[in-house]
Formats: sequence, structure tokens, C-alpha cells
Amino acid sequence: MLADLHEELEALVSSAGWEWGIVLEHLGTGERWTLREDQRFFSASLIKVPVMLAVFAETYAGR
Repeated sequence: MLADLHEELEALVSSAGWEWGIVLEHLGTGERWTLREDQRFFSASLIKVPVMLAVFAETYAGR
């Protein structure tokens, strides 16, 4: 299934610009499609997750 989408996914990513690292996995079959899975990327937007977890934990604790 994912292998059939390879060309379409590559075209979509290249037309979007920037550099992408993508891993798609069909949880039912275990089939995977990857693009630059071994390349390192700066994860600036992901830093928001642990920061907000800490904020929510402090709020929940009443601080």
C-alpha cells in the first residue's frame, strides 16, 4: 500500500520545499515508508511538547 504511493509522496515533498524527514508506518501490517530517516533535523517545534507538559503539570499541581 505505502509502496504504491512512493512516487506521489516524493513529488508532494519535493513540491513543498524545505527538507523533510518522514516515516509512515501502517500499524496493521507493519509496512513502512521512509524518506531521509537517517538524516538529523533540528526539532525546534518539538521542544514545545515537553515545555507544555511541564506547564500543565505545574498548573495541575496548583502552582
